[in-house]
Amino acid sequence: MQKLKLKVVDKVTPAGLTLKRNDHWPDRATAYTALRNNRLFKSFDQQCFDDYFAYGVQEDEKRGGVTLSIPKEVEAHIFRTVPGWWWRTPRKAPNVPAHLITAKQSHFYKQGLPQGMNKTYGINYSVVEGGHMFPLEQPEATARFVQKIINLQK
Repeated sequence: MQKLKLKVVDKVTPAGLTLKRNDHWPDRATAYTALRNNRLFKSFDQQCFDDYFAYGVQEDEKRGGVTLSIPKEVEAHIFRTVPGWWWRTPRKAPNVPAHLITAKQSHFYKQGLPQGMNKTYGINYSVVEGGHMFPLEQPEATARFVQKIINLQK
């Protein structure tokens, strides 16, 4: 996997924001409130958020309190190693059926990524309600929509 090597990588990926965010709370109740009110999680379906919280927060044995189950440094590393150029070379359509689902409030949609992928690679796309994390905002509707797309491609 290609690693982005530019010094500005933390500015052009979410890595920089990830490293700046809080990852430690004095107790589970404080963590729950802080995360639930966070912009990223605010629109999550309640069950999705509760599952995220159950598995995404753990006791912090070093500092006391609670912390994220996956350290923010690991998440930042993931953002830094996203295969950033996969869609640019080679410039040919995938050999398998592909359909992109994006959301109206997603920054990727607003920046024209789906439209560009359609123009360059012939990848069809659909736009649904919600933001970047739409599958976790509307899990049931997303599952039905994905099943519909799969059935149309059979």
